[in-house]
Amino acid sequence: MIRRAVALAGLVIALVCLAPPRPAGAHALLVKSQPANGSTVAVSPDVIRLWFNEEIASEVSTARLVDRGGAAVAGTSAHAEAQVLELRVPDLARGTYGVLWRVLAEDDGHTSSGTVVFSVGTSNGALAVTSNGGSSPSVLDTLRKWLALGLLAGVVGGLAVAGLVLGRVRPEAAAVAARRRLLTVVIACAAAGAAVGLTDAIAEAHRLAAPGRPWLAVLGDLMVSSRWGHLWLAREAALVGLVAVVVALRRQRARAPAAVAAGLAFTLVWVEALGGHAATGSPRTVAVVSDAVHVLAACLWLGGLAALVVLLTSAEQGKLLRACRMPFAVLMAGSVVVVVATGLYNAGRQIDTVGELTSTSYGRALLIKTGLLAVMLCLGVSSARRWRSGTPPVRRMVVVEVAVGAALLVAVAVLTNTPPARGGLTGSAGQSRSASVADVLVTVSAAPNRPGSNGVTVLVASSRRPPPAPVTAVTLYGVTLAPVGADRYFGTVELPRYGAVPLTAVLQRGPERLTVTVPWQVTGSSGRGAPLAPYVNGLAVAVLLAAAAATAYALRRRDHVEPPTLPDPVAGSVT
Repeated sequence: MIRRAVALAGLVIALVCLAPPRPAGAHALLVKSQPANGSTVAVSPDVIRLWFNEEIASEVSTARLVDRGGAAVAGTSAHAEAQVLELRVPDLARGTYGVLWRVLAEDDGHTSSGTVVFSVGTSNGALAVTSNGGSSPSVLDTLRKWLALGLLAGVVGGLAVAGLVLGRVRPEAAAVAARRRLLTVVIACAAAGAAVGLTDAIAEAHRLAAPGRPWLAVLGDLMVSSRWGHLWLAREAALVGLVAVVVALRRQRARAPAAVAAGLAFTLVWVEALGGHAATGSPRTVAVVSDAVHVLAACLWLGGLAALVVLLTSAEQGKLLRACRMPFAVLMAGSVVVVVATGLYNAGRQIDTVGELTSTSYGRALLIKTGLLAVMLCLGVSSARRWRSGTPPVRRMVVVEVAVGAALLVAVAVLTNTPPARGGLTGSAGQSRSASVADVLVTVSAAPNRPGSNGVTVLVASSRRPPPAPVTAVTLYGVTLAPVGADRYFGTVELPRYGAVPLTAVLQRGPERLTVTVPWQVTGSSGRGAPLAPYVNGLAVAVLLAAAAATAYALRRRDHVEPPTLPDPVAGSVT
């Protein structure tokens, strides 16, 4: 039975993992629409088209048409292919309509939603609150991701300590007992990870379910037709296979189950990298491999610390810790070096400029992660010094390290669910923000949303019917925008810098002047900002060179240590 489970898991995993990495986005953002967002068309369109910056899952991406009152318009049908979502509509009467869309990014499974508003034969009204997508992760989404990452670390780190550390130490009896306890923890983590993955799939199906379509049908489409579903199946198969293999490994010390368990653990890491932000841009293969190595090293580090807590509960912890000090130190030190080096390289790919470290949500989360990483390094150095002096690490100190590591995983979960700070994902598709003054709602969109020249569109709509007077002019940053449609104005505005740049619009309505300030964040990328990649890549190379030099010095010092001098038996007899 175990062999069949392992064979089935291996078959599913091989079919997924042998496929080359494809470009993956963060969230599928709306680039443009036809009719244009906020526009007025003379006659009813036959087809409404939405273009996105990433490929979307065809079977689960949906759109529906509603009238000004929010009621669904009958007779519509949606179809998605590649990066385009089409909505066929019947002949529409005069009035204002909204297209409520929700799409799933084909590569990484992130969901985006938004609204496109247009009018047929009349100016748009109070329905003109629009967005181009980019759903923020909920607390439950972040919690599920945090649990999944923590359990993955428990699986990978537990297997590594059980095989690479405890498999090489004496006393044999104490090591075998500790190894069995550790493998029990690995089994529990793998089973819990499979359960968390199931809840994640159910939540995704509920999120994508359209009115009148059951979530079970959406779940089936996810598994069959989307890349996210294929990766999910591979991950679940690997976790179920791990449970079966580690149960067998816990009963005997055979090499074959150990090798299969290691292969399944590497598969989990590879699937995690394929489903993340790494495969965007070029070179994609290098980025995916770097991210996979980063995830593997992080799991070895954090999972190794959790395994150390298990070792500290052993009956013969003193002998056991003295025996495994050297292999454990090598595992931890190597993992830390790889985590830092690959993390620096990955940061240069996900963030375009130095300014985006503080001006974007992704950059700020990355800085928090870096701070927690520095705290963990300090705690680890303190524990290593204590261990090197011959005193076992204090359990309380190790627990504190694990707690900081858990907090670090929260930052990682937020990063995973947040679009990277790259112009192609956060800025070039534009963004929309709204603010109100008196009875007027003002919606501003800007692209590419970076320092310098930007195309800015302003939509104005009054909540009063009829409006007191029409808006005749809109001025933004001292630039008078040109009318390009009913209640729609466009112009070119110079944005001065990255970060918070409030946009103050002055509306001329009859004899009165209305002033409204729209909060704004300039988050796009530009060659005019200092690029981050050269700095972090240089630091990554420096870290690797320093680690290589330290390793060479340690090996040389070990080779030159003179053996202890024994008394000469001949000299002793003469004396």
